[in-house]
Amino acid sequence: MRVKVDKVTSAAVSISLDGSDEELRLLADWLRGEDPLRGRVTMIGRPIPAGEMGGVLDAVQVVLNSGTATALVPALFAWLHHRRSASKVTLKVRGDRGREIELTCGSADDAQDVLRQITTVLDNGR
Repeated sequence: MRVKVDKVTSAAVSISLDGSDEELRLLADWLRGEDPLRGRVTMIGRPIPAGEMGGVLDAVQVVLNSGTATALVPALFAWLHHRRSASKVTLKVRGDRGREIELTCGSADDAQDVLRQITTVLDNGR
């Protein structure tokens, strides 16, 4: 008997905000609270400039596959609705085969389009 195993594709999604480092930390904590995203959420910092004592956060990164993409988008838009102080987010999505897209969104109306575009990167990977 031969079993065919399809390769699972993944994508790294970097989420940046018009806001403070604290907003990024709150978003990361919120996303880590979603069971499918646990262990997939990290913080990305900018290099520490010469003469400065600490780094600056740049983005929240989430590693997705087709099963977890459907958890990220509702959680992200629920956080946006809940926070109200973060009006816009930018998502940079990079598939494991090199395909990259950048999305800017902020309203709940964008959720379905964001999910569709992330899923396209995961499905096509290129």
